[in-house]
Amino acid sequence: MKKLFALISALTVILALCACAGNARENDLSKYDGAWTNGADILILSSEKQSYILDRRGRVGSGSFYLTNGKAGIYFNSSIYTLSLGDDGLSLTQSGQSYVTERIGASVFVPTDASETPVFTFEDMAGEWENEYGERLEIDPEDGSFVFASQQGVTEGTAGDEKQGRGPFFAAEGRYMYVIMSADLSGFSLRCGEEDEKVIRGHFTRK
Repeated sequence: MKKLFALISALTVILALCACAGNARENDLSKYDGAWTNGADILILSSEKQSYILDRRGRVGSGSFYLTNGKAGIYFNSSIYTLSLGDDGLSLTQSGQSYVTERIGASVFVPTDASETPVFTFEDMAGEWENEYGERLEIDPEDGSFVFASQQGVTEGTAGDEKQGRGPFFAAEGRYMYVIMSADLSGFSLRCGEEDEKVIRGHFTRK
C-alpha cells in the first residue's frame, strides 16, 4: 500500500511539472520575437522590451507587447490584439473598441528578414522644420503643441504620441496628421486621416 501511495504521489508531481511547463511555454512571449509581415505592414516584437514596432507603409509607431489574461497581446489604437501562432504564421485577433476606424487586418503575418525599423520619436522632432514651399512647422514636445505657418495663415494645435502603434501625430481643427519619416530619418511628410488616404504636400527638413 505504501508503494502504491508513493507511486501515486510521484505521478502527481510529474503531472504538475508537465502542466507548469506547458503553461510556461504558453506564456512565453519570446516565441513571438522577431520581424513579421503580412505583405504590407511590418511588425517587430520584442519580449525583452515588452514592446512592438509597427511599420505601416512608412508610418512607424510603437506600443506595448505583454501578456493579457494569460495570452500574448499588443495594444493598437485603443484595442487589444491577442496573438497566436499556427502552421501558417502569426494571427492577430482584435478584442474591444470595435468602432475604431483603423485596425490591423485579419491577414496572417509570416517571418521576414527585415532589419529592425528605426523609430523617430516625438521627442526627436523638437524644433523648427520647413518644407520646399517655405511653410514652417515648429514643434514643442514638452508642451505637446505645434505651430504651422504658411501663406494662408498660422495654425496651432496639439501634438504627441499615444504609444498605440500609430506614431507621432499633429491635431488641429478636428483633423489628425501622422508622420511619415524618410528612410534616412532626415525629414518627414504628413498623412491626414486614420486610413492614410491623403498625403499633405511637402517634405519637411530641419530649418
